[in-house]
Amino acid sequence: MISVLDIETTFTKDGDNTPYNLKNKLVSVGVNDEYFFFHHDDYNGDIKSNHDKLQHILDETTLMVGHNLKFDLSWLLECGFKYEGKLWDTMIAESVLLKGERKPLSLAECCRRRQIGIKYATLSNAIDSGIGMDKIPLSDLEMYGRNDVTITKDLYLQQDLDYKREGNKILIPTLEMMCEFLITLVEIERNGVYVNPDTLGELKKILDAEYSSIKKKIEITVQEMMGDTPYNIGSAEQLSKIIYSKEIIDKKDWNITFGLGTDAEGIKRIPPRYPANTFRDLVEAKTRPVQYTIGTKCNVCKGVGAYRKIKKDKTPYLNITKCKDCSGYGVILTASSRIAGFNIPIKTQLDINANGGIVGESKLQYIADKNPGRAREFLLDLIRYRQITKYLSTFVEGMKSHVYENNILHPKFSQTNVVTGRLSCSDPNFQNIPRGDKLPIKRVIQSRFEGGSIIEMDFAQLEFRVAAFLSQDKQSVYDITHGVDVHQNTADVIGCSRQDAKAHTFKPLYGGFSGTAEEKTYYAWFKKRYKGIVAWQTSTEDTAIATKLVTLPSGRQYYFENILRDVKGGSNYFTQVRNYPVQGFATGDIVPVACIDVYNALKHLKTRLINTVHDSVIIDAHPEEVTNVLELLTKTCGNIVESINKRYNINFNVPLDFEIKMGSNWLDLKQI
Repeated sequence: MISVLDIETTFTKDGDNTPYNLKNKLVSVGVNDEYFFFHHDDYNGDIKSNHDKLQHILDETTLMVGHNLKFDLSWLLECGFKYEGKLWDTMIAESVLLKGERKPLSLAECCRRRQIGIKYATLSNAIDSGIGMDKIPLSDLEMYGRNDVTITKDLYLQQDLDYKREGNKILIPTLEMMCEFLITLVEIERNGVYVNPDTLGELKKILDAEYSSIKKKIEITVQEMMGDTPYNIGSAEQLSKIIYSKEIIDKKDWNITFGLGTDAEGIKRIPPRYPANTFRDLVEAKTRPVQYTIGTKCNVCKGVGAYRKIKKDKTPYLNITKCKDCSGYGVILTASSRIAGFNIPIKTQLDINANGGIVGESKLQYIADKNPGRAREFLLDLIRYRQITKYLSTFVEGMKSHVYENNILHPKFSQTNVVTGRLSCSDPNFQNIPRGDKLPIKRVIQSRFEGGSIIEMDFAQLEFRVAAFLSQDKQSVYDITHGVDVHQNTADVIGCSRQDAKAHTFKPLYGGFSGTAEEKTYYAWFKKRYKGIVAWQTSTEDTAIATKLVTLPSGRQYYFENILRDVKGGSNYFTQVRNYPVQGFATGDIVPVACIDVYNALKHLKTRLINTVHDSVIIDAHPEEVTNVLELLTKTCGNIVESINKRYNINFNVPLDFEIKMGSNWLDLKQI
């Protein structure tokens, strides 16, 4: 039996509607032609009977259909319901059918694009104003819920027809895998990770101390370089003045001259290409030097920045008045003849934006590498300051605010946010977790079991092996089968550590061939050694230009509606047509299969699958099961190629290797 389902829940003031927050309640469930209430202020019916009736429907269901089913299924399982059938998530199905195009995936937007019914909007204002579902009149809520079930069913029926069409049959293996993976993700989220509050508190103290120290150091440097004018290093515009010592004279004129931003009609401007000398002359003409300033105490407000005016009767006004002479600073600033800041030259059009010079982290690092001395010290401090700020807000405070009962954190995963198909993660973003030498945040993730262990399975050089398979390049296949360390090759050519070499090893796989002289030497070496990969990249781009499509062995497709060949023979999607297939097949199609297989191997144990990051799988192992878990993990991952071939009906003829590490926390792992 096919059942279409939609649930409504309460939510906290900050919008948290997860079932792991015990303040939230399941309000109602609409399924097929039935509607059941559970926790609602005005409902006086038999909740136990509703529970039994809904469970009976779930027992009879072989395919559950819903929009964003991970949310619904998580709630049902947390509320004690059971379901063991298959899933069809209309949000996932729509994202697969869109073939990488970025379009809204809400139920309302999907139905609007397909001209399906009308999403019942009567309750929108109430919901937006924060009125809980448990307080909306029963009849209104039921009409709202039943309508969602109806339009979800209509969306499913249209999608089913789309997938059955001859041209879209190729997408079915991808959809089936993603819907099966959804079940695994539900369990990963439900399991969550244990956060040691003491370790997290210690880390916060260390970061707070470093933050205060480095902030003070930056403030002193800014004053020494800029004078007494106050500067906010959080402002890109003001930071540009500090680094480049230039101030835009007329922002509108600047944007028009260099083709930045959008025009009056909201159309994105196209930057004109200037010769190097012309560009530098224009930058000089459109900016003025930033002057070092000297401050003296304002005589009007006596350095306070404000004062009280006196009435005619010589009594002071109640409100204070901002001092106009010093603009409220309490100091009169006088420009000197000295140029303020570090006076870093703006060399190319790639170095500018609407705020002046670019101040992103990669640009700051590049400038630091090229400018030893005071500038380098300041920029490295600034980079670290930004990192600490992000770490404190995203990870430390983020973890604290999302940890529920028993110090368990339940990150949220999404299969539809990234066009390549790989996972994204929030609350916090475990897909972008810093390396341990930058932030030891992984140390706070420990086993929930007394004496338990964290185990991590990590694929070795997965993207490189996928590129070797997709291209069937003989040299890369030879290097893989003969145990050649490709990262060490990179390190030897560039002259850096193996760890630092990893980013460069994979950069050519995504079409990147620019960098320092040493990096360019490696990229040239890569092209020469792996000619088959480069030829496959060119062929893939030619196919994309001719057909607008790139298709993976899994059936996943990417649609490039606006791809055009450029004057150099490439295209305007040079990076994407190289990046998407490798990243998509590796982390969008292979890693999920590994997660599914590992979950199925472990689901009858006390041990729990708790996370997946890029090309790794993380497990919280019960102390009594460690030996068994290691054996199961080794066997399961050892059979991953066979599993891939069976699922996608392909012959993946490149070996996939992996390593297993174990430790008391997620950071301090040792290879076993």
